[in-house]
Amino acid sequence: MPSNIEKLAEELSAIVAPHPNPLDCTGVKISRLGGKHRIVMDHFIGPSFKFTFDFERVLPFDPAGGKGKTNDVFADARISLSSRHGAPPDNPTKKEVDTYCALYLRLVHAVLHEEARAGRISSKTLAEMQVSRPHEDSMAAATRDMIAVNPKHIVDATSAKDLDEFIDQFVAKESPELADALRAAQAQAKNKKKKTLRKRSQE
Repeated sequence: MPSNIEKLAEELSAIVAPHPNPLDCTGVKISRLGGKHRIVMDHFIGPSFKFTFDFERVLPFDPAGGKGKTNDVFADARISLSSRHGAPPDNPTKKEVDTYCALYLRLVHAVLHEEARAGRISSKTLAEMQVSRPHEDSMAAATRDMIAVNPKHIVDATSAKDLDEFIDQFVAKESPELADALRAAQAQAKNKKKKTLRKRSQE
């Protein structure tokens, strides 16, 4: 019988999806560092941007519930989102990161709420949670603050003939992790397109 944390990790792995899904993550891991019980999800943009699901208690998961068990994977759980900040203008400030993370978490809660209502996450807590997505303008403004770049660090990448070349020549030098994530996302998009075309040809 899986625990509540193992069951939620399994269900989260099944709903991870590419952008624009907020849960565009490279993996779902259970961590017990420091004696804590948590699930950690690294966002595709890099390991510095991650979701953490902390659990107050770890209990056996049973759809029927019962004494000493739970049928709600999100009961006694809390989500947090962290990202790196630093001195401007090369980095977003702590205030900008906090604003972005608060808005992004609302997106995440909205997705989890929808998945729970659809039965893909075993949680009455999430299904009944009152959530609202942030306004698009607020999210866009916070995103711009997060990705603002010092003009000194802008690189002319117009020599790249295609996306593969851009990733290999420019992205990989600065962030191998991001380059790997972009290659994986590109491969996933190509496979999805092939499947769609194949399905249409068979209709």
